[in-house]
Amino acid sequence: MRKIIKIDQSLCNGCGECVTACAEGAIELKDGRAYVVSDSFCDGLGACLAVCPQGALTIEERDASQFDEKAAKEHQSLSHKHEHKHHIGGPNSAASVTPCTMPITLKQDQGQRRISRRKR
Repeated sequence: MRKIIKIDQSLCNGCGECVTACAEGAIELKDGRAYVVSDSFCDGLGACLAVCPQGALTIEERDASQFDEKAAKEHQSLSHKHEHKHHIGGPNSAASVTPCTMPITLKQDQGQRRISRRKR
């Protein structure tokens, strides 16, 4: 038994924020939803939890393959080689399209910057 990320598919909106936040590359988007590629790629630390605007990610304790750092790095290496991004204005444009469209604002709070999402 170990701690591992669980993604509630009914809450996931496919924004991809968790994919970016996962340093191990354990989360990918498929058919408009995030999913854990392999239990062995997930370290269970939960860096992805805070960035999900829908609250779809939680940590659960269950029987799962042990975290394999070497395999996770190899997976990331292969994923980056085959990664295809959609761009505004064609493949040479610098502006990437993301399905997450909720505006982000920075707020000053006692000398610290906080990021919050505005509701429409």
